Amino acid sequence: MAPHFLCCLPIRLGAFVVGVVEFLLSGAVAGLMWAVLWFNNSKNDAPTDKLSEGQEVVVGIWAASYTVLFLFSIFGILGVLRKHISWIQSFLSLMRAHLIGSGIITIINIVFFVIHLKDNECIAVDENGNCESTSLSRGAQIAIVIVFALIPLLIEAYGCWILSDCVKYLKDKQVYPMTLYPFSNRGYATVGPSSREEMDSLTHNSGSAAGRPYASGGV
Repeated sequence: MAPHFLCCLPIRLGAFVVGVVEFLLSGAVAGLMWAVLWFNNSKNDAPTDKLSEGQEVVVGIWAASYTVLFLFSIFGILGVLRKHISWIQSFLSLMRAHLIGSGIITIINIVFFVIHLKDNECIAVDENGNCESTSLSRGAQIAIVIVFALIPLLIEAYGCWILSDCVKYLKDKQVYPMTLYPFSNRGYATVGPSSREEMDSLTHNSGSAAGRPYASGGV
């Protein structure tokens, strides 16, 4: 029985959805990052209005990583449609590397947030110059930040799981590169005979004279 995701949908359809979503999101993020760098370098205002050199490096790294992920998502989509396992595996490997890198950066950001967070910290100043602080406690703020930081990581990890199951399914089925319908669970052709009896029937070596119509003996 073919594996499924979300209880009833085919696993290949899930892998296709992961590829399309990653294609759209990574393309949007990469485009936004490159746009930020372009506008930042095209400014003629005071240096205080521009990103610092370190910030430019960070934005550039994120832009490059999401650009690579955007390109590899195309291979993932085509790999699912054409059942090219190596293309899906390449996309899966890059998604795993991106997940690990994002997880490390998220943990570092959470640690710095917790270290610098103070009770009754001023978050805004009103017209009279009075400081306005949040009504949330320090623990509640940390919990909210952790939840919102973990949600994207969990979604990406779920996408990696779907792609991994899709690769295992295609390897088990050993399908040809194309079928009539992109997400059909039928029409798969195995590489060789599925049992010893089928092999024997093809080579006319079933072990009995009656099962060997072209055998030279038994006359």
